[in-house]
Amino acid sequence: MKSTKLRSWTEALLGAGAVNAPPHVFELSETALRYARFESQKGSLAGRFFRQVELPEEIFQSGALGGPLRDAEAFERSLGELLANLDVTVDRASLLLPDKWLRTVVVDMGETPWRSDEEVLRWRLKKHVPFRVEDLRLQAVEVNGSGDGRVLVGFAIEQLVAGVESAFRKCGIRIGQVTNRSLATASAISDVPELRSIVVLDDHCYSLVFAVARRAVMLRYKALDPKDLGDGLEAVVRQDLRITRGFIRQELPDQTLSRTLFCGPPSSEEAWLPLLEECLGAPTVRLGEEDLRPTSMPMAEPWHVMAPLLGAAGMEVR
Repeated sequence: MKSTKLRSWTEALLGAGAVNAPPHVFELSETALRYARFESQKGSLAGRFFRQVELPEEIFQSGALGGPLRDAEAFERSLGELLANLDVTVDRASLLLPDKWLRTVVVDMGETPWRSDEEVLRWRLKKHVPFRVEDLRLQAVEVNGSGDGRVLVGFAIEQLVAGVESAFRKCGIRIGQVTNRSLATASAISDVPELRSIVVLDDHCYSLVFAVARRAVMLRYKALDPKDLGDGLEAVVRQDLRITRGFIRQELPDQTLSRTLFCGPPSSEEAWLPLLEECLGAPTVRLGEEDLRPTSMPMAEPWHVMAPLLGAAGMEVR
């Protein structure tokens, strides 16, 4: 299936080019559709509007990477309901997807001409992901302009993304920037020259982004099996975090992790904060306003909800 080339969410994060993102951001999950609008004010972003609608049950097909819309008309009705309650007309917007739906992987392409031949990229990607690459939409960018052949590849099910984009088009909205929660959250943090990790917790998965000055140096996605509950789940997470910590030490021997920022529901903090601090070896705190780029947010929604939306909108002011 031929992919659609979009201006890359990774380009903004990795410094490969500016992204002119609109102030309107929609976030989609299996159960809800959110909207937020921001305004740029002298280098900072101000939240101006937030709305959310619940989606009908099982509106998307299930799968390891999510799945296409099962009922496109029901989704269009939910989108129309949300748009009817907005305070402005939206004609272009960014779209946030769950990390489960939009994954990333670093692929060593060597001297292979991946920019001019997407099939070469797909062929190499087969060695890294357990999915039919013919069914995926791809976007790739050289890692940090390193010149060593390493390429950050974002991938999602083409039919899923295209179906959602089609529903927005029918409502007069063009989706340009497409990103996931962890990359957007990393884009939302303050610009400081030290290594920090951002942990984004979602249903049955979590993502780790290690970043310096909002620039990702490592990304890690981990699915959590609902069957592994209690001590079993903690053991799985503990092992994964310790392996990740060892890898970071090996790859970045001159960097010391200064802080871990946790972006997840408050109900999960009691279990996750001490676990992350123990396994990653750095002070761990709930993501808060003091950790983010300059902003004002009069809305009452918590930061684990607003930070990814802020990050996606913030790409327009880089």
